Amino acid sequence: MKIELPTPISVDFVPDEKLREVQKVECDMLHQLLKVCKKHSLRVWVNSGTLLGAIRHRGFIPWDDDIDVVMLREDYDKLLEIGPKEFTDPYFFQTVYTDKDYSFPHAQIRRSDTTAVLPNTKRQKFNQGIFIDIFVYDAVLEDAEAFAKQCKKVSHMQTLMYWRFYWYTARKWYTRIAAYLYHLSVSFVNHQKWYQKIEDDLRQNLKMPYSHVAAVMFSNKNIKERIFPLSDFKETIWVPFEDIEVPIQNGYDNMLRKMYGDDYMTPKHIPPMHGTDIFFD
Repeated sequence: MKIELPTPISVDFVPDEKLREVQKVECDMLHQLLKVCKKHSLRVWVNSGTLLGAIRHRGFIPWDDDIDVVMLREDYDKLLEIGPKEFTDPYFFQTVYTDKDYSFPHAQIRRSDTTAVLPNTKRQKFNQGIFIDIFVYDAVLEDAEAFAKQCKKVSHMQTLMYWRFYWYTARKWYTRIAAYLYHLSVSFVNHQKWYQKIEDDLRQNLKMPYSHVAAVMFSNKNIKERIFPLSDFKETIWVPFEDIEVPIQNGYDNMLRKMYGDDYMTPKHIPPMHGTDIFFD
């Protein structure tokens, strides 16, 4: 499918040397992921700020420091199967199943020969190389009540995982005490099995009537703000991104308008999501 992309926008901002090195490492990991997905005929698309950068700048948003991609559940599950074998040193395919200390509900690809420590992960033991995020779009149940229950389960699971691993990030002393007590109370819970059960529930959606829409259920955003029609993922379009080409959805305009507003082509210099990361050689 061919489309006429908007004219790219140039901005008066030059990334410093460290940020550009991070972006290059992330672009390399994205390239590796795209090769694996092509090899196994898996659909994947850049998303969020990476999608916006591809459309508006034909590369990174100049001040951005991360890469996000998305997959539909069927393809994501296949990647979970093949990822551990396909990504070999220095690349590492990271999930709650491949890294027992990992505490996020989505997959990441890491470069083990680098380090990227976020302020709230300094105490964590999981692989903390520079990373890119891989999120999964799950089918949304048509029944509003059933969908609300699923959202509640996912939210509960994410809360459990967060306070189990990050109780010390609570800012107020009394909140930290409460978080620590919660941390102790759930330390015995096998978060891998908990996550597996939630994922299995979501997989059942593929076997039920649903409203032909999908959402990133495991997200720190409002789930209802990230629901899109499956028709937005019907076609894949390849566009320039830095020195490679990346896949975007045919419904990219609808997605970007919903995420960033109708004026998404107008640059707004906001702090990057991982702007306080600490990177080491």
